[in-house]
Amino acid sequence: MLANDGLGTNVLTNLGTASIIIGPSPGLLTTPVPTIPSVPVSTNLPSAITIKSLTHPEPENWYSINDPEFSWSLPKDVTSVRLLYDKFPSSQPSILYDYRLTEKSLTEVKDGSYYFHAQARNLAGWGPVTHFRFQIDTQKPESFEFEETLRTDESETAVRFSLSASDSGSGIKEYEIKVNDGEVIVIPAEVDTKQTIYQVDNLLGGNHTVIARAIDFAGNYLTDYLDVKVELINPP
Repeated sequence: MLANDGLGTNVLTNLGTASIIIGPSPGLLTTPVPTIPSVPVSTNLPSAITIKSLTHPEPENWYSINDPEFSWSLPKDVTSVRLLYDKFPSSQPSILYDYRLTEKSLTEVKDGSYYFHAQARNLAGWGPVTHFRFQIDTQKPESFEFEETLRTDESETAVRFSLSASDSGSGIKEYEIKVNDGEVIVIPAEVDTKQTIYQVDNLLGGNHTVIARAIDFAGNYLTDYLDVKVELINPP
């Protein structure tokens, strides 16, 4: 006996015994039993289930949704399925659904990388197990440092910025920079150096507001901003 907790925890504590005698009851009339035509039984095991997910469609991607949903189709001869989800890529499902279940939803799954396991059965037996990977990251990056590098000339119109962020879940994917009301500039994060340098050219003289975001692979982000001043050059 296994608990329906998503992990198949064993809750069997003891076993009992029973003795049953099957036979004709005295005094009952015997009536002929009608012949039931035999139904051909498939000797082929069901094929592997093809699992799909609207919430987590790509196994290699990270998603900020922690209520994943899964669905699949079954051949007509399938009578039951077994399911399980855990962090191991080749586990055997152990939670039995003795009917034609074709979808399953999970709720409030903690952040991490998981596998959803499914297996179908027909009258010939159990088919192969399908393992479907899904990844969850609901947390923002832990830190984000956004700084202007040192300028020797305050009238220089090319300004360089240093961006550095950390994310223990899915990792930092990219940064976004926006100067005043201009267009958003997307900058891929440097993985090796853990620090990304970006230069904004042709800033006009005056004060500017630069907004930056550090975005992880699940779309979570932290925002920071800087006030940048470019000195005006007085004419002779």
